[in-house]
Amino acid sequence: MTLEEDELIELELEEDDAVMDEMKMMGVSNTVKRKAGNPSGPAVSAKNRALADDQKMNESTDKVNAHYEATIAELKKENEGLKGQLKEFKNSFIEMREQWNEVQNFQKKLSLAYRVIANGGLTEKEKARISERFEAAKDAEEAEKIYKEIISEKNVPQDKGTLKSSAIPVAKSKKEAIYESTAVQRARVLAGIERADQE
Repeated sequence: MTLEEDELIELELEEDDAVMDEMKMMGVSNTVKRKAGNPSGPAVSAKNRALADDQKMNESTDKVNAHYEATIAELKKENEGLKGQLKEFKNSFIEMREQWNEVQNFQKKLSLAYRVIANGGLTEKEKARISERFEAAKDAEEAEKIYKEIISEKNVPQDKGTLKSSAIPVAKSKKEAIYESTAVQRARVLAGIERADQE
């Protein structure tokens, strides 16, 4: 073997080594390319999956948002209805409170007028005037002032709020029925209207 042949063989071996190195590098670069993501390989499918996942997430988010918006709209509508009812209730309550106050004032005026009249010693004209004065009173405080004035003017003894049964005369009926059945008489006795010995 000559030098030339040796050189040729060495060149061929070097070329073979270079080809092998290139082939090794290609294998490494292919592996690297796959890991980095080849546009025609798994990266495209991963990107498609990511897009599909994003789309699904957007759809579910849109559904949830639509549900919340519908719920909020429903609650707002219900809230408006409840506000209207509350306003009606407040107005009704105010009206009832005013009526209650009127009834209380009337009750107080009536009670004071009755105390004055029930103590006796007054004529019918005086009773009518007293009744008119109490009716003209605007509230219970004014009625109380009128009561005190009348008591001081007429020197009527003040009753401390208790009514005696003797102050209210009970008129007995003197009319007798022309004909009364025994059942009606018995009912009167049972009801306590008449005593059994009056028959």
